[in-house]
Parts: sequence; structure tokens; C-alpha cells
Amino acid sequence: MNDNLRSCDSIIEWLKTQQENRVPISPHLYLEAATALNILSSDEVDKLIDMESKLAVLRATAMSTEKTAVAAKIFIEAMPEYGEVRKQRAKIEMIKEAVRLAKKTATLKSDEMRNGL
Repeated sequence: MNDNLRSCDSIIEWLKTQQENRVPISPHLYLEAATALNILSSDEVDKLIDMESKLAVLRATAMSTEKTAVAAKIFIEAMPEYGEVRKQRAKIEMIKEAVRLAKKTATLKSDEMRNGL
């Protein structure tokens, strides 16, 4: 992993490229990437909070202009902001899963080394 990878997006893109090109990632490097993702994920959470806040304002406006709650919900779900919030939530979940997988990979590799496999 190179030093230019200092954002969640760049680390995820690097991991994706390695996977697409079938380049093996050592457990140490995978854990390093996951550690960086874990630390940098707070920026992604902050971004999601801001996005959800803006969506709440849109939701409040929709509730006051639409005739029913169902109509307001449909209106909000049709907005691009709603899709962006869903993508951001999915990104945060992907980061969490990458961290879990890296921990598991490191544990398995450590166990293999201890057991001489």
C-alpha cells in the first residue's frame, strides 16, 4: 500500500483494484489498510450525519407540502439526496466489514504460523 492512500475512497479503490487483478494481499498489508480505514471512517460517519440532517430538512418540508405521509415518503425517496444517504450508509458498512475481515485474516494467519501450517 503506498503513502498516497490516505482517504477511505483511495484505500477502498486500491483494495478493489487488487481484488480485480487477483493480486494477493498479505495479511499484514490487509490489516494496515483496515486500520487506516477504521481511523478514517470517522470522516465518513460525519459526512453521513450531515447528509441525514439535510435529508431531515427536506423530509420536514415534504411533510408540510404533501397531502399524506406516504406521499411525502415517496417524494423523499425519489430525491437524489436519499440515494446518496443510502450509498453513504452502505459505504460505512463496507468499511466495517473490511475491518472485520482483516482482523479475521490476521488471526487465521497468526494461528497458521503458530501451528506450523
